[in-house]
Amino acid sequence: MEQPRTGDLWVAQGTAERRVLYVAAVYHEDHSVTAFLVTSEYEYATQADVVFEVDSPMVHGPRWPVVVQTDLMGTVGMEELQHPRLGRLTGEGIERVREVGLDHMGSGILHMLLRLHSQTDPRWGFKEQELVELHALQQPYVVRMGY
Repeated sequence: MEQPRTGDLWVAQGTAERRVLYVAAVYHEDHSVTAFLVTSEYEYATQADVVFEVDSPMVHGPRWPVVVQTDLMGTVGMEELQHPRLGRLTGEGIERVREVGLDHMGSGILHMLLRLHSQTDPRWGFKEQELVELHALQQPYVVRMGY
């Protein structure tokens, strides 16, 4: 069975809908991954997101926009990952995600998207719903580990 690696894109199923995750780190001893939630809804992207356009050479697999939401990160059990792997980012793509994930408040080219300033921003509700879905993906692992 294929094992997840940093840079992979996987479909995961928790207690709610299936979602795509970007694997940021793998912990074989705990059978878990640290992952960022992925969406294709680039119109809701903020400064904390890395947007890869359709057919980006940095994305192998999906044929839709890949938006890695580095502000929506959590631990998900490997049991929730659905085989086979959906895709993978190239080394350059992995580095872009790492740079944005380390510094949401940077001012370089990777941070050209508009900041999310307040609850009046229409993207606020989208991010709140995404957080609910991330928690649903984490729930089975949290229960298994007894947290």
